[in-house]
Amino acid sequence: DLEDYPFTKRVIENTNIINLIFIGNLCSFQNFDGVKWFVKNILPSINKNNNGKKYIFHILGKINKSDKLYLQGFENVVVSGSVTNMADAAKIGHIGICPVRFGAGVQNKILEYMALGLPTITSRMGYEGIEANIGEEILIADNSDEYLKSLETLSENSVYQMIAKNARNFVAEKFNWSTRLSVLVKNIERLTGK
Repeated sequence: DLEDYPFTKRVIENTNIINLIFIGNLCSFQNFDGVKWFVKNILPSINKNNNGKKYIFHILGKINKSDKLYLQGFENVVVSGSVTNMADAAKIGHIGICPVRFGAGVQNKILEYMALGLPTITSRMGYEGIEANIGEEILIADNSDEYLKSLETLSENSVYQMIAKNARNFVAEKFNWSTRLSVLVKNIERLTGK
């Protein structure tokens, strides 16, 4: 429910350190694969072409010890592992990242990012089933050039704030339990004549 994911207004302008965040179970192969691919192929590239900014990738969620040690070996990567309150832990983030390259079903982490007011960059695979407006509620990237373009887009504070607000509204309208249940109740009442 949205009450568990409070919208936090963030500021990205005049910030030299941008905190990218991943929330998910790293014991899931698709999540670990995506994160590993991101830290090996994307993070070094965006920090090399950074326009004076430093991108730190924060990884939150269940992870085994050997994978945690492996990921901590990469520059600009912070692995927190499991946390008590994901919404509180995510407050450090400026941008939600979902680099999954395979899998099925809606990626709940994306909806969590959006509900928290984290502008989100996801892969085309991660986007499947979300149906948010690309460029207005979510951004898509599958390679370093697309990530650089998305990060450049989000460096404009007015665009950053617009996407954060639009994303939260999208989740509230399309994925909030209260909204979905009220439609279901109305349909049941219509069918039963009550």
